[in-house]
Amino acid sequence: MTIGGVDGGYVTKHLIGYDLHLFRAIAVYSTFTNKKIIRTTYFPSKTPDLEIQLNNLNLSARDSEKYGSLLRSISELSTAAKAIQNTHKSIDLLLMDGSPFLRNPGTSNELLSKFYLQYLDHLSDLLSIAEKSNTQLIWIVKDSRVNIFTSFLGKILPFITSNIPDLLTIDYRNIINRVRDMDLFFHMLKLNSRSFSLINQDTLSEKINQEYHTFRFYLKTARFDIPLRIEGFLPIHNSQKKILESFDLISETLLPISQYYQDYGIPAPIVEADARVKIKETEILDYIRLLRSFNNYPEFNVRRRERSPWKF
Repeated sequence: MTIGGVDGGYVTKHLIGYDLHLFRAIAVYSTFTNKKIIRTTYFPSKTPDLEIQLNNLNLSARDSEKYGSLLRSISELSTAAKAIQNTHKSIDLLLMDGSPFLRNPGTSNELLSKFYLQYLDHLSDLLSIAEKSNTQLIWIVKDSRVNIFTSFLGKILPFITSNIPDLLTIDYRNIINRVRDMDLFFHMLKLNSRSFSLINQDTLSEKINQEYHTFRFYLKTARFDIPLRIEGFLPIHNSQKKILESFDLISETLLPISQYYQDYGIPAPIVEADARVKIKETEILDYIRLLRSFNNYPEFNVRRRERSPWKF
């Protein structure tokens, strides 16, 4: 099988009067036989160039971070789409880092709302391209803090305490309120097993909601690591049986390429992509120096707190 991983690197620097966004994305796809890699290809290159955006959109620091995060997400979707279209060999499974179910970050900001719609358009385009190329897209969430299932448990446990008398001897409400899904499934799942699929109530664009089932489940790939949260889309016309078969096939494919260490169960293509897109501090400083060389305005300098001559 040919399995790929897509990840993006991103840094925002708040300059005096401007926000500097640096980001890049890469697709890494390898042909595997069991755990052995035969060949690895990088798109657009092994060391992708940084994309840079300098703006003064008058966003708050928090909104500027949201804007930059959307820049990276759109870059990842665009890179994934181009990798599928440009490769001479079909990619059977393409792993995306993070979750596709981003919430609209600009409910009180018109600019961010418009930019979020661009994200949804890119996501819709990628899903269409992948479906035509028979590429299964999977999003890998490495660290999850959601409590969707534990919240559901908290609502139903009061109605079943009569059937489980031991619940009355403990403060189960307090325990449930403090436990996240990832923690619970770490203890519930055995190695090489997956959870049931959790109901996903996240809404995206009307087009995506009409054409695809969404899914979310947990997979324990390493004995001493927390499970991965697996998310994605399947065509709406798929039967229930075919959906369950897809979950099993996805799990069986991910396990061999995630089991190189007992305490770190991340799929190899994601690890490689992540290593390739990290943005070093020296790269950031080089671009700031370049900006200042054009015109030595104080606007092209980092905030005072980041350029103190005294380092404590």
